[in-house]
Amino acid sequence: MYDQTDPQQTANVAPDELGTGLFLVPPPNPFPTARATGILVASQIQDVTYRECRVIAALRDAHAMKWVPHRVGLFGDLQATRGTCGQPCTGTCVEIGCLCNEITHRCQSAL
Repeated sequence: MYDQTDPQQTANVAPDELGTGLFLVPPPNPFPTARATGILVASQIQDVTYRECRVIAALRDAHAMKWVPHRVGLFGDLQATRGTCGQPCTGTCVEIGCLCNEITHRCQSAL
């Protein structure tokens, strides 16, 4: 699992600070070529701490995760970035609602 959370957002995070967890996970019943074609399903969970987000990512076998604290953007703000994803990426995406798909190397909406 690759944590794409901006390090500046976790530098002084309070243990109980809430945010939105964004994830790219394998499809529920992946067909044999899913990994080769880069198919990953986006999901999100609102009102979670950074620590909870990391645990959820591990339990869901997430390929990528990002935690966005509410002080940076609420769920509605993240939804507004949905149409801005799609550009090439290496490691992370600038847009707060996008995750870098490690297979396709393109930003993918997590919403």
